[in-house]
Amino acid sequence: MSVSPTAAVLPAHANIKPHGMVMNRRRVLQLAVAGVSTLLATTSPAAVLIPADRERLLSVYAPNTGEILRLAYWIPGEGYLSQSIREMSHFMRDHRNDQVKPIDPELLDMLYQLQRQLQSRQPIQILSGYRSPETNALLRQRSGNVAPNSWHMRAKAVDIRVPDRSLNDVHRAALALRYGGVGRYDRSQFIHLDTGPLRRW
Repeated sequence: MSVSPTAAVLPAHANIKPHGMVMNRRRVLQLAVAGVSTLLATTSPAAVLIPADRERLLSVYAPNTGEILRLAYWIPGEGYLSQSIREMSHFMRDHRNDQVKPIDPELLDMLYQLQRQLQSRQPIQILSGYRSPETNALLRQRSGNVAPNSWHMRAKAVDIRVPDRSLNDVHRAALALRYGGVGRYDRSQFIHLDTGPLRRW
């Protein structure tokens, strides 16, 4: 699914009077502050370095379900697309019981930045997205590496592989984001990302 942004064009016959364009310094400063406040309120911290003039498109694959998804989840002028977020949330559901929780859009921005940096030709493999409390408890019985209050249970974490890139490459790209949590698991060959506090393990 690809959505093209629509540009707003000012008609040539629009009647704009010169005095309507004059602003004093105080007014300019007020507008600037308001603009920054709006930007901070509507822009994911993980998306600060993403170009604002192009759609954000993700290509992902879930080995546990065999599902493939390619969609634009953010477009200029509209921001995050609610339908796309719903589709990604279903795609990143707990595959053990099909429970769904709305995925954090900032997590999608982290995946998008990784995809851009790595320039991979293959979809990012999503090994684990949302994890229900029941599934998290089950996994904790099997491994001491599963946190009791995992960010997966908040739909703010994902475990990934990128088939045509080494674990080292993916790890370096994830660290370069300087955002959220990044964990490296050599034995299982995957990288964990989450939108929690800045930390590394």
